[in-house]
Amino acid sequence: SQLRNLAEPQWLVERLFPTGAFVVLYSPPGYGKSWIALDWAFHIATGKIWQGLPVKQGPVIYIAAEGRGGLGQRVGAWETYYGSTEAPVYFSLEPLDLLEDGPDELRSACSLFMPNPSEPETDLVPSFIIVDTLARCFTGDENETADMAQFVRGVDTLRQELGATVLVVHHMGKDWDRGERGSSVLRGAADTMIRVTRKKQDDSMALHCSKQKDATEFEDITLRLLPVED
Repeated sequence: SQLRNLAEPQWLVERLFPTGAFVVLYSPPGYGKSWIALDWAFHIATGKIWQGLPVKQGPVIYIAAEGRGGLGQRVGAWETYYGSTEAPVYFSLEPLDLLEDGPDELRSACSLFMPNPSEPETDLVPSFIIVDTLARCFTGDENETADMAQFVRGVDTLRQELGATVLVVHHMGKDWDRGERGSSVLRGAADTMIRVTRKKQDDSMALHCSKQKDATEFEDITLRLLPVED
């Protein structure tokens, strides 16, 4: 009876992934997954509806360990298109080793945003943490079960202590039929797995949900990158 009375999961992005979840977004290089992650980050931070889907607003921490060179232009393009600035998205431009001291380092950084009983309540508790990419925040062997299990424990530490959804951006393996690169421990631990595919005929992207642990897998979502002036 107690289990039946447990509260149902809340969605951070409706139908896509819940609050406090472990999410993996994966594709081959150059398929636009970092763009999608950045778009989610700013929609969640500003509370804007994403592709017709409501979001739960909250601050975002983005570990931009890969593709940092064009990050400023991407953020500028988003702000220009949506006419929105000063969004509570906080960037780290250095890799974070989630096998070793990474969780401690990130906990320390996030402590600035955590409520302090002796001070007025803050609205800066992070609700979404993006790790871009797994490879740059992973010093072990992706194919080793023990190493990947330790990485997962690092992610779980962040989820449990900060209450945040953690999104890990990852690459496809050489064998596309097998999906994401590395040990199956990652898929086993993830709550949500989202694969990005590309259609060469019209240069569109599709989000395909290959795992949704506590809900029905959402139908494919088609996206296109649009140029933004200046």
